Amino acid sequence: MEVRDLYGETREKLDNLISLGRNMLGDRLDRASAKLCSRMPDVMTEAVERLVWSSGNTLRSILSGHDAVAGDRDPHPDELDHGVGERLRDVVDTFNQLAVADPALHQRDARRPGPQEHLRTLTELDLVVDVVIEAAGNRSITTEEAGEELSENHAIANEAGNALTERLVVELTRDTDRNFIAGVVVSVYRMLRNLPSLARGEGGFISKEYFSGFYKYAGGATAVAFAGTIAGAYCIRWEIIEFIVANADQLRLYGAYAFEHRLVSSR
Repeated sequence: MEVRDLYGETREKLDNLISLGRNMLGDRLDRASAKLCSRMPDVMTEAVERLVWSSGNTLRSILSGHDAVAGDRDPHPDELDHGVGERLRDVVDTFNQLAVADPALHQRDARRPGPQEHLRTLTELDLVVDVVIEAAGNRSITTEEAGEELSENHAIANEAGNALTERLVVELTRDTDRNFIAGVVVSVYRMLRNLPSLARGEGGFISKEYFSGFYKYAGGATAVAFAGTIAGAYCIRWEIIEFIVANADQLRLYGAYAFEHRLVSSR
């Protein structure tokens, strides 16, 4: 009951903030507020926890930026109108209570990456940002919803500073990228593993060469072209295979940094 009440109160205060209009809020806060509102439907059970947390954390970051420069004499783009800042603070304070009361949101808030981990995460994102943005804008590779989430996360992470709430946003972007890259690569891997032996060739030629790095030559190879003609039977779009092949070197570098480090850390 407490979670439901806080959810409804957050939505109500968010509506009050949005009612001030774009001219008062500024472009960034207006967009961020509208995004959170769209992710908090009337029926709480229809909300997606990670999306609510991501957008709520963006409002935290905007408020943190405002507080950091509010006392400066010179104008600053992060400084908000006093009344806007207080309404935003009311929304964030209530969202913080919601994040404590809701177990899923609380679990995300409990993850506190330190400065060293934050630097590693930034390096990891730099390795794959161009690949992810390319995929996010290609409807043959990502759905509109998935592409929008990938693009939005990277846009927010690109503006993030070193405050805890901003480090958490960067970490969420890292996890989203990992899930996307891993999902795409694994789906293609399964398709290749499931090809009939005749399609794979003697000794599993396609699979062997694909994963050994020889597939750099494969754009015009008869074997891989043949794989493309039957990829549809395994629910894999040929554009996804082309995407992986075209970005093979960068994905290999990213995988070595992101996933091998993850395995070592978990031991």
